Amino acid sequence: MKFQIGNRFVMTRDFREFARAWELASASRVDFEMTKRSLAGAFAVIALGVAARPAAACINGVELEIMRFHATPTGQIVLAEKDLEEGRNASAALRVREQLPAIRSLDARAAPPLARRALRIYALAIVRSEGKEGKTDSASGWTPWANHEWALETLRELDAAKPNTPTVQADLAEAQIALSRTRGDGVRALEDLDRRDLLGSSHAYRALARARKVAGDDDGHVAALRRCVMMSGDRRRCVPAAPSAPAPRRT
Repeated sequence: MKFQIGNRFVMTRDFREFARAWELASASRVDFEMTKRSLAGAFAVIALGVAARPAAACINGVELEIMRFHATPTGQIVLAEKDLEEGRNASAALRVREQLPAIRSLDARAAPPLARRALRIYALAIVRSEGKEGKTDSASGWTPWANHEWALETLRELDAAKPNTPTVQADLAEAQIALSRTRGDGVRALEDLDRRDLLGSSHAYRALARARKVAGDDDGHVAALRRCVMMSGDRRRCVPAAPSAPAPRRT
């Protein structure tokens, strides 16, 4: 590219030649302001031409890599986990089923890490959906009660695989609270974690608020609800409904 520096014309191709052009102008004692304006214009033209396309290409490249990752089984499990945390339980369950159709046949204690992650997502999606697993409930033949029982046993296996882990204990307690026969164990576990300030999930606080409401502990219910809202930022997601009795087992 050709630019005028003082009373001279200089061809520049890249940023390195700016320094050389500046030295040339100084050595020739040309007008400093004229030189500065010429160099500034040259820099703007070259910067726009050289930097714009690579920047756009970089952004598109990053987006493409993210899309490629999300298309992989690992990426789908990551998206399922995000769905679960944001309350899209049916979507989370569907993503897991699409990647692991035989999810219910896996042994949580012997499964690889990605499969354990998927088991946790699927089990909690069921617990947080009142025993439902999405649009395929009728086709799967599993009743809400049976789904709750499977989720409880799965989360017990995950707890056994990682003992004394507060997040895993809180997951199991959520499932325990959902069933009347284990509700007391779940409440005690969550109360203990709360006393030690080890509850790190808005969903766990929602379950605790739900249990305290049923027990008539209004002050405790409000306190747990407040913590849930602080963590999730969405009060609507934290308002607990009264626990419903599980459907009786069919014989």
